Parts: sequence; structure tokens; C-alpha cells
Amino acid sequence: MSKRKATLALAYLKDHPKSAARTLELAPPSEIASFLAETPAPFAVLVVAHMLPHVAARACRLMPVDAAVSLLSLLEPVTIAAIFRYLPPELRQKLQTELPSRKRRASGALLGYSQNAVGSWMIPDAPVLPSDGKGAQAQSIIETMEGSQKADHLFAIDRDRHLVGRIHISDALALKPEQDILPALKLDCRALNGRTRLEQAAEHPDWDSYDVMPIVGPNNRYNGSLRHVDLRRGLRHLAKMVRSRDLESGIGNNLSDYLHSLLSTLSGMAHMIDSDTRSP
Repeated sequence: MSKRKATLALAYLKDHPKSAARTLELAPPSEIASFLAETPAPFAVLVVAHMLPHVAARACRLMPVDAAVSLLSLLEPVTIAAIFRYLPPELRQKLQTELPSRKRRASGALLGYSQNAVGSWMIPDAPVLPSDGKGAQAQSIIETMEGSQKADHLFAIDRDRHLVGRIHISDALALKPEQDILPALKLDCRALNGRTRLEQAAEHPDWDSYDVMPIVGPNNRYNGSLRHVDLRRGLRHLAKMVRSRDLESGIGNNLSDYLHSLLSTLSGMAHMIDSDTRSP
């Protein structure tokens, strides 16, 4: 395959990751594993993020450990945990040990919940404010927020990790450095238990006013936050799992000529790109 075709294939992964994921999901696990191992991780991860986790897990089982770790390290903790649920305990432990510390801790926390519970879709390392803190501290915490941690509201907890209230980001930024956080909090802050089923959580009336809700665990201690976008993602995931089982039972290992052609094109791309393209 020419270098031009390889470049076009990489562009396809970047611009159409969902379509590429749906195509790869129909391939045998060995072909998926080969494709993911040979494709530069920054491109492969775009596809894996949209793949069904049990399919991605099958591929991880066939990949070299270092290649699997490179790929998993670029994913969000909720996606890592979803894939880990389908791995044998020994392999899961081996891969988890090699992950960056933040993602290792966060994915580990999520694995304590079943897939149909809100706790498995929360952000366990979402920043929180100390209810006895000052404006300067709140603003410093907000400045460190990144990626999925960003939300319209932040939650405040006491020294025992009990939920105290919530505050909008704009209100927190408006606090004077020496001003107490507590008076600015909305104290009527209802939470979801981490064991709550996704379908039940979707009916909570607070979603009409907020795009993120706090998640609590035993003794009503704060465990993380759940964005409405992640709640919807969880519901879609459960629906796709059902559809996937139906599809797999119908198609077996028979792939269309189109699928074979596309997969062959994508699988050969790694041999045609420069070393600088491989770098994140």
C-alpha cells in the first residue's frame, strides 16, 4: 500500500472513528488485535473509545501487554473499566499495574460497581471543594480541571467526605480570595447512590436543572460525579450490548468483501507512516 493510502486511512480513523469501530467490531478478534497493535496508539485509541468493551477486551487478550497498556493509557477511566470487566483477573491486574497512577486508581474505583449502576459511569476523580475553604483555594482547584473533569458545577464536601452542597463554576470564580466558600454553596443538593440503576437515575428530577449530579457511597460519603452525558452513554452502551449479542449470533465469522477490503487497508497503515507520525 502506498504512503498516500496509509495517510488517507489514518485520516479516516481520525474523522470517522465511530464508523471504523463498527467495522472492526465485525472482524475476528485476532484481526482486531493485529490492527490495534500495529496502528499508532493516538489513532487507534479514537476507534477503541467507540468500540463495544467486550470486543475491545477480546483484542486486548491477544495483544502484547505493552501494546495494550499504551492503548489503554490514552482512554478515559470509565472506558478502561468497561474493558477490564471482560478480562481475566490475572490479565486485568497485569494491565492495571502498568497504567498511569491516576487512571489506575480511577478505573479501580469504577470496577466496584456493576455496569448498569451509575457508579460505573461516574467520574471518581472529579475535583471537589472543601466546604471550609476560601475563594483562592476554589479558584486554584478549578484551574487544574481537565478533560472529563470539567463541568458547570463543583461539589463541596466536609472533612469526612460528606456532601455539603454545590456551586456553579462562575460563582466560584467570582469569590474573593479571602472569601469563605460555604455561604456561596447551594445546600439543597441531592445525590444519587452509586448502586442506583441507570434507568432509575435517568428519571431523577434534578436533571432538569443540572448537567451533573453527585454520587455517594456507604455512609453517604461523596464518591464522584455523574454527568448527564455519561448517564446517556451508559444507557446507550447497555442497549448496544443487547443488539451486539443479536448481531453476533446472526453473522458468526462471515465478513463481507467490503469489510475484508477496508480492514486490510487499515491493518497495513502502520508500515507506511513515518516515525514522527507514531509519536502522540
